[in-house]
Amino acid sequence: MPAIAPGPDGPFRIDRAGPAGGEFEFLEAGAGDPLLVLGGSGGPALALLAATRRVIALDLPAAGRTAREQAAATGAAAAALELGPVDLLAAAAAAEAALWLAARWRAADAPGRVRSIVLESPAGPGPELAAALPGVRAPALVLCGTRSGDTGPDGPGVALQRLLPGAFLSFVYDAGPDIRGDRPGAFAALVSDFLTRQGRFLARDGAGSAP
Repeated sequence: MPAIAPGPDGPFRIDRAGPAGGEFEFLEAGAGDPLLVLGGSGGPALALLAATRRVIALDLPAAGRTAREQAAATGAAAAALELGPVDLLAAAAAAEAALWLAARWRAADAPGRVRSIVLESPAGPGPELAAALPGVRAPALVLCGTRSGDTGPDGPGVALQRLLPGAFLSFVYDAGPDIRGDRPGAFAALVSDFLTRQGRFLARDGAGSAP
């Protein structure tokens, strides 16, 4: 998962946690229910979310790790931070690790530890993950940019919406794969609304064109 650098508008502080020899670095800002961020860029969008949430952006090495191994490392980091139930926000390839984490925590008889999942421009799931997704009951929001080139009926967003029982799919107007960088206000508004209403979420008309 790539490092998430604090943007010039961001109130994030850098910290370290974990046992000796297994420390990891993370960025944190805000207070309230924890939002665990995997992958993607930082900057204004995460700063907006930190106005109402405790945003923790993990910097975990991805080289040489499978998505399932990344999920296990993410779970260990969340336990080290004593986060309890979390909402997950994951971008691009990190979305696969987030989904494996949701499936893993469910399989470990820990329902509710992943309250909800937000996937930004996710990669398509492989066959093994696709088979596990119908068992993930946490509400999910799948966000794709209209300029990403993956908006067709065979795109990863549509595939994930079909596989996840509680998934909502929303297209953000005039955004590429880096939605939070291209449209930080629209991104933060959609994510904040979803995190507040979760299973009752329904993207309003015009939501994709918010400022």
